[in-house]
Amino acid sequence: MFFGIALLIFLVFVIKYAFIVVPEGYEYTVERLGKFMYVLAPGFHIITPFLDMVGSKVNMKEQTLNLPVVDVLTKDEVVLHIKGTMLFQIQDSVLATYQVRDLYQALLHLIEVNIRTQVSEKTKKEFLAQQESICYKLREVLDEATAPWGVKIIKIKVWDEALSPSDPFEKPDNYFAK
Repeated sequence: MFFGIALLIFLVFVIKYAFIVVPEGYEYTVERLGKFMYVLAPGFHIITPFLDMVGSKVNMKEQTLNLPVVDVLTKDEVVLHIKGTMLFQIQDSVLATYQVRDLYQALLHLIEVNIRTQVSEKTKKEFLAQQESICYKLREVLDEATAPWGVKIIKIKVWDEALSPSDPFEKPDNYFAK
């Protein structure tokens, strides 16, 4: 009796860890004893239980990252409270998983530094007049910087919090750098 129950529990664990269903829009990395082995695309897969484990589940769809308020001192010594939104997509799940420890935190820090760099070179009037070109420049710089992580930056929108729209994605597409 005990042997039968133990065998049943063992079979449940084998089935749970051997049969993997990857949903559409995701990729799973598989590690064997902690070392990366291969990527599972969407669909049904069978892996070696107990030796192979799913390392990370990577969302390959477009994602939104809302940026916290960044205080920036402009060229004319005015403090702007810059907010922003970024659309990005992971292109390579292996690079996004193993080239950077915390992808979302790294993206936040990278855009914060680049916003400060871009906006601090301008006066408040120049920032307000050139927001579209600043967004375009930010997208180019960030896209190049995140390429080694397997990330593609799609759109960026930054604005002064005092002029904050209720929902930046309700604005027409020409407000975003493409």
